[in-house]
Amino acid sequence: ATLSWTRKQGSTPSSSTGPPNGFGGSGHYYFCETSSQSGKVFTLAYDGSACASAGGVSSIDFAYSMYGAAMGTLEVITQEGTSVWSMTGDQGQDWLRKTVIVSSASFYFKYKSGSTYKSDVRAPSLERVASRALSSRARPSL
Repeated sequence: ATLSWTRKQGSTPSSSTGPPNGFGGSGHYYFCETSSQSGKVFTLAYDGSACASAGGVSSIDFAYSMYGAAMGTLEVITQEGTSVWSMTGDQGQDWLRKTVIVSSASFYFKYKSGSTYKSDVRAPSLERVASRALSSRARPSL
């Protein structure tokens, strides 16, 4: 079964699993609560609706945090099922920024949790989705 991400502000319920706040020190983010969920898959989709009239999603800018002793794998996957970016393991407590070329009508974030509760991932603090037409850029809602 696929599990859902949780929208949150402030720290996560589990200790030693990420920065104390959202990207930039405040704001909301999504995270996967992995207590009693080791080896489970979490997905969070963006339907591409804001970019549909411009030919689809060309790229995304987002921030993520993967801090914990048992981090799993975070991926960005296109509508067609192609993994266009992935990261595995502890990346430190800070938020990291990433730009990924998507070239698809829509995409989703997939996280496969690690072996303990210390595998909570925080993402995506999604900053921008760019459509194939460069003049159309949107801050998406997931």
